[in-house]
Amino acid sequence: MNVLSFKFKKYFAIIGLILLIFIIPIKLSRFLNVELNEFIINNSTSLLGPSGLLFIILGSKGRFAKLSLFQATLLTLIIALLLELSQLVFRIKIIRSNLFTFDIVDLLLSIVSIFFSFIIASFLIFKYQKEDS
Repeated sequence: MNVLSFKFKKYFAIIGLILLIFIIPIKLSRFLNVELNEFIINNSTSLLGPSGLLFIILGSKGRFAKLSLFQATLLTLIIALLLELSQLVFRIKIIRSNLFTFDIVDLLLSIVSIFFSFIIASFLIFKYQKEDS
């Protein structure tokens, strides 16, 4: 991953940003009464969030820039699982009123999302390195 050019890393960051931005209209559709599948509305953050995070980490110019694809994937997996499992922790009264609930489907979708993002990123890296040689 270290041999990728700045331009290619920039594409990864843009892909990650687009994936994260796609969460907003899907979640807004709940409040705007737009007809969307309930599964899509409830699980869009678990599908798009970890994928976007992985691509943002891969496109990083800072501290994470030297991580390999596998290391970035492990870091994303740990962050995603901790965020999902943090919903099981006892919450103070102010936060308890939010509608966040733990769901095993969200946990599984996060793992699947990261897996497919890993496959796509490894394909793009392999293709780029092959064309660059």
